[in-house]
Amino acid sequence: MPTVNVAVTPTPLPVPTQPVIIRPPTPSQRSNEQIWRAQQLDRRSFDPPQPYVARPSATLLWYDPRTGQSLEIGTLLGEFQASAAFTLRGSDQPAIEVPYRINSDFGLTAISDAIVQRMHEAGYTEQVDAYILLSDAVQPR
Repeated sequence: MPTVNVAVTPTPLPVPTQPVIIRPPTPSQRSNEQIWRAQQLDRRSFDPPQPYVARPSATLLWYDPRTGQSLEIGTLLGEFQASAAFTLRGSDQPAIEVPYRINSDFGLTAISDAIVQRMHEAGYTEQVDAYILLSDAVQPR
């Protein structure tokens, strides 16, 4: 029987490498207040608060900083106080900030339980800074 020569090449051992560690960038830890303020361009605070009047009614909105949604709280008719004026980011609409004591102010005492729950989840248990988009129906007093 003929002899067969077989050449065997040894397999090199793997070279140890450093493990790859991926660290995603950490988003800035902004408070809900800072998130809401970031939606307000050219904010001008009123000190003291300024009286406004809505005739006919105007929609009172709240910005949920956790979801980025604006939610309707209810409608205002008559006089109320505004704590600031600003331009709403994204829509470029002029607006005024209106402090609202949850289920207490402006006769809005039975707002949606779902909205109240979202306010509480965002850390607001007594008051939120709501807002009204300015229109011909909303004027300084």
